[in-house]
Amino acid sequence: MGKKNEFTFGHDTEEEAGVRAHCKQVWINNAFMGMGIWGGSGAAGALVLDRVSPTFQAWNWRPKLMIVTCLGVAGFWIHGEKALTRCRHERDGQRLKALYG
Repeated sequence: MGKKNEFTFGHDTEEEAGVRAHCKQVWINNAFMGMGIWGGSGAAGALVLDRVSPTFQAWNWRPKLMIVTCLGVAGFWIHGEKALTRCRHERDGQRLKALYG
């Protein structure tokens, strides 16, 4: 395969491309899981508030939908970024271990 080049100048090695694909899959899985958890919790909370709170009952469907959507997006973002950061730290740890033993 030739000499390994430490500097790829923007071109991924096969190993790096595989790690990047793995981290992307981890990000997608965890992001959608977070969206389901946070969005589902928001929907359940909105349903409970709709049954209990007269102020919340007075709202039409738009602000309720906005609350649930924002919670879903927040869950997507938070869980996805945490998973991606974890994956990158693991990758960097493996690189350091390979370099310095």
